[in-house]
Amino acid sequence: MLLAFDTTLDLCSVALLDNAGRLVAHISRPMARGHAEALVPMIDEALREAATGMDALKRIAVTTGPGTFTGVRVGVSAARGLALGLKLPVAGITSLDMLAGAVVFSGADREGSKILAAIDARRNQAYLALYEAGEATSGYPLRCLAAPAVVALEDARVWLNGNCAAGEEVRVMGSAAEILSAQDDRLRCATVDLTPDAGVVARLAACLPAPGWTGKPRALYLRAPDAKLPAGIK
Repeated sequence: MLLAFDTTLDLCSVALLDNAGRLVAHISRPMARGHAEALVPMIDEALREAATGMDALKRIAVTTGPGTFTGVRVGVSAARGLALGLKLPVAGITSLDMLAGAVVFSGADREGSKILAAIDARRNQAYLALYEAGEATSGYPLRCLAAPAVVALEDARVWLNGNCAAGEEVRVMGSAAEILSAQDDRLRCATVDLTPDAGVVARLAACLPAPGWTGKPRALYLRAPDAKLPAGIK
């Protein structure tokens, strides 16, 4: 059984994938904050939904960011702690992979098509990564063409020009999709039925080759946290 969870964005979600690749539990709740308090009870709820226990878990997958600083830290810390306590392999999946994976698994795009994952990072910036869709039923279904980066909204078109052929149509997915598609006619917003959350993370993780299960996923922070300590406190 593979346990996956996501706490990086405005959701807290947990999923369980059985050895046959079937989603046997899936819980997702809108949540701007409070992930730390919600995550463990949601994992317990998912285990009950699947009528199983911790002893059935064989692997753990978690989103590593980018996203909210606290949310990323909560998820990665929980995954490392569970993996250490249960002596299980653990893998990290970026939140941008999660967004692009939702498009691939929905069947909305053919193999070889381009997908731009775009998260609103506030401060007039976006977290971006560009992918090529692969085969959803064999191997890892995403090929990263441009690594995750934080880009000013006004510079997104230039960034895309440097990573994508002129005039090439690109599917864009994520909270910054509408903003970016309004300023670049190559981009078309993805409409998918599969929610980009822990269910997608579980399916992506199941496709990872053995080297992807490092045991120590690292948080992906593309910029410093918004919150700062009060003056005089270090």
